[in-house]
Amino acid sequence: MFRCTRCHFGPPDTSWAGQKNGEHRRVLICRACGARAVATFRVSDDNLRWEILSVEDMD
Repeated sequence: MFRCTRCHFGPPDTSWAGQKNGEHRRVLICRACGARAVATFRVSDDNLRWEILSVEDMD
């Protein structure tokens, strides 16, 4: 689902970062270079898939 924007390796390790107003957040950590980001996503209106709202670098 995600690949590192720095080294293009994927998938990253993830950990739960919370939920608010139907939006979920996960911390993404690249297994190769250690880059970190926070992904915000929600369930689609038809409940069939996840919609990525944003991915923000933490470094």
